Amino acid sequence: EITLDKKVIAAFKARNHAETLIKELELDSLNESDTAVVLFTSGSESAPKGVPLSHKNIMSNLRGVSAAMQFHNDDVLYGFLPPFHSFGFTVTTMFPLVSGLKVAYYPNPTESSRIAAGCERWGVTLMAGTPSFVNSILKSAALDQIGKIRAFIAGAEKVSQELFKMVENLGTGAKILEGYGITECSPILTCNRPDVRSEGVGIPFPEVEILIVDPESHEPLPTGERGLILAHGPNIFSGYLNYP
Repeated sequence: EITLDKKVIAAFKARNHAETLIKELELDSLNESDTAVVLFTSGSESAPKGVPLSHKNIMSNLRGVSAAMQFHNDDVLYGFLPPFHSFGFTVTTMFPLVSGLKVAYYPNPTESSRIAAGCERWGVTLMAGTPSFVNSILKSAALDQIGKIRAFIAGAEKVSQELFKMVENLGTGAKILEGYGITECSPILTCNRPDVRSEGVGIPFPEVEILIVDPESHEPLPTGERGLILAHGPNIFSGYLNYP
C-alpha cells in the first residue's frame, strides 16, 4: 500500500538534515524530559502500572547499548519481541532506528522454526530475546540457520546453565550476554560484555550507578553481600502514570 510517490518523498526526506526534519515534523518544541512513550508493567510485585519514559530516559539507555556492544557494518539484528515490552521497544525497535543498525523482524516470538529460518534468510548476526524464546529457537534450528549469530542478548528472566551450554556447544564462537533491567529503567541497568568473561548479570551501563543496601536500614553493604538494589541514572523514569 506504500505508493511510488510516497517512496520518492521518503527518499528525498531521508537526505535532509536532522534539523530540517525536526522543524518540518514540528518536533522542535519537544523537551528531553517530555514523555516519549508510556509502557505498562506486568505488575509482578503489585497492580499493573503505567510507566512514562522520557526521550532522555530512552536515549541514555540507547547510548548504553552502543557502549556495551561492538557493532559491525554487516551486523543484522533480529527483532521478534513485542514493542509494548520495554526490552522489545528499546533494544529491537528504537536502537536500530536511531543507530542505523540493520534489523529484520518477525511478529510472533513463539514460532521458533520460522524464526530460525529467518535467521538464515536475513543473515542474522545478533539476537535479542528472553532466555525462554532463545532456548526454543536453538532447539528448533539447524546449525547452518544460526551459524552467523555471534551474540545472543538475553534478559527479562534468568539465563539457565543449560542455555549457556547450548550456545557453547554450537561451536561457532557465539556468546550469550545476560543483562538485567526493568521497565522503569528504560529498561537496561546491567549487561555482560562480549569481550569480558560473563559473570552474573554483568556490569552497569556507563551512566548507571548501582548500590546494594540492607533492605531494612538502607545502609550500604560490602561487595558480595545480598541486599536491595538501588539504581541511579538518566535512564530511570520520574514516576508512575498518575502517581508521579
